[in-house]
Amino acid sequence: MEWVQGKTMEKARTRAAVAMFLLMASGVSAQVRYDAPLFGWTDNTSAGWTIGGVAANLKTRGGLLFFEVQAGLNRLQSPDNLGLPSGDYGHVEFELRNKSGASQATLYFITNEDTSWDAAKSVAIPIATNDFFNRRYVLELPPLPGQTLKGFRIELTANAGDEGIAYCDSFDIHQGSGKHTWNWNQTGNALGWTLGGTATGLDISGGLLSFTSTGNDPTLTSPNNLTFDANAVNTLIVRFKNTSSQAAAALYWSRSDATGFASTRVKFFPIVANDPGFTT
Repeated sequence: MEWVQGKTMEKARTRAAVAMFLLMASGVSAQVRYDAPLFGWTDNTSAGWTIGGVAANLKTRGGLLFFEVQAGLNRLQSPDNLGLPSGDYGHVEFELRNKSGASQATLYFITNEDTSWDAAKSVAIPIATNDFFNRRYVLELPPLPGQTLKGFRIELTANAGDEGIAYCDSFDIHQGSGKHTWNWNQTGNALGWTLGGTATGLDISGGLLSFTSTGNDPTLTSPNNLTFDANAVNTLIVRFKNTSSQAAAALYWSRSDATGFASTRVKFFPIVANDPGFTT
């Protein structure tokens, strides 16, 4: 998707013309896409990633890296020679399917100038437990003027009885901070998103936003104060599960110089009908 240059995007709305359906969204991201280091494990090698703590049996298969989450502290660690100027890379995004009871992931990082793994260089985020779906988690890195990112570590802590498997699909290190992501990881917090039209029953739980539509014009609308630079933000990523037979949806957006939604600012896109899983 491309925004009109020089304008500011204020809000976005998705619409699907269906008779009745349940939509579950696990994430929406508005972002600038850059060429950036990516660990995808598509060649079925660990690409230098290792496990530590009580984590066991690291394996790669089908483009996934996965390991056993044991009771205690589990670590997954990147190579320590990344050499990324911290001023150029503002956030980390990783895709994880957590089939354990661990409810939080903590991202640690080290730099060439400070090689200690400590709380001052860490960011924590809640994660879905005993999950059957891949979810994207995005963490903003604190500013580290003049330093060079050297390596990353993800830590999961599980109690006895919460053991399982963690599957990692990708790990991205993105340039800049030109990104806003809604993940709905806090139960009951819609993060300002609202329903309209024939959409009803907004629910936020288990890392998902979900609703039901009983007519042909359900809408889901973002907050109206986004203030994205339309010249910089050029991609919107939506990850959701559509249980209806409808195979198309529409994205509308407004701008600071053109408020409201109109047919001149819309993109139609295909969606998977009767989807058993989540599609991005």
